[in-house]
Amino acid sequence: MIQLIIKISTFILLVVSLQAHAQEPFKFEDELCQYQGIFDTTLYTTNQLADTYKLVRGEYGLYTNDEDQLHEDYKNAKEEINSLDIVNIKYFQSLKDSLLTFLDATYQIKNVEFQARKGETKELLKHYQNNLTVKLYAESLHSGGEKLLKAYEHLTKEQMKNNGSPEILWEEYLKNSKSAQAQEIAFERVLSYGWWNAVNNLLPHINNDGTQFEEFVKLFTEVKTIDCDEV
Repeated sequence: MIQLIIKISTFILLVVSLQAHAQEPFKFEDELCQYQGIFDTTLYTTNQLADTYKLVRGEYGLYTNDEDQLHEDYKNAKEEINSLDIVNIKYFQSLKDSLLTFLDATYQIKNVEFQARKGETKELLKHYQNNLTVKLYAESLHSGGEKLLKAYEHLTKEQMKNNGSPEILWEEYLKNSKSAQAQEIAFERVLSYGWWNAVNNLLPHINNDGTQFEEFVKLFTEVKTIDCDEV
C-alpha cells in the first residue's frame, strides 16, 4: 500500500513538473501597453505566437499614391502573410484568409485608379457598378465634359453636409469650375474623393473592433500588464 502511494505521489510530482516546464512567457504590446502572457508550449511555439500577433495587428496597407510602390507593397504583404506560421485555430486561419481577400481586392481597385489616371477610364466601368454612387462617379469620369463637372458639383454638395465650413467648399468649387483647368481639377476631385471613397467603403475591410486582440489573449493561461503609457 505504501509503495502504491509512493508511486502515485511520484507520478503526480512528475505531471506537475512537466506542466511547469510546459509554461513559457511571451511578451507583446499594443499602442498603449506592454503585456506578458504565459502559454502552454505543448500547444504552440513562441514563433507561432509572434506570427499570429503580426496577423492580429494587421498592419498591411496599400494606400500609396505611387504605382511602383503599390506593386512592391502588395508583393511584400502577400509574401509575409503567406509565410506566417500562425497557431492552428479556426479563428486565426479565417482571419488570415480575410486579410488576403482584402489585400487582393484593394490591390485590384488601386490598379484601376492608376489606370484611370493614365486615361484608361473605361476600367472604372467594370467594377462595383451595382452601387449607384460608384456608378455615377465612374460614368462621369469616363465621359468627362459637362457630366464630370456635374459630378464635381454633386460631390461638393455631399461634402458640404459634413463640413464645418461648407461655404468655403462651395466657393472653392465655384472658383475651380470657372478655371481653365476645370476638367483636370474636377477629374482629380471626383476620382480621389468621390469614386475612391465610394469604392473603398465597399472593400472587404477587416473590422478592427478589438475581437482579434481578445482572441489572441485567449491563447494564454495568464496575461498581465507590464507597463502602459500615460494617455
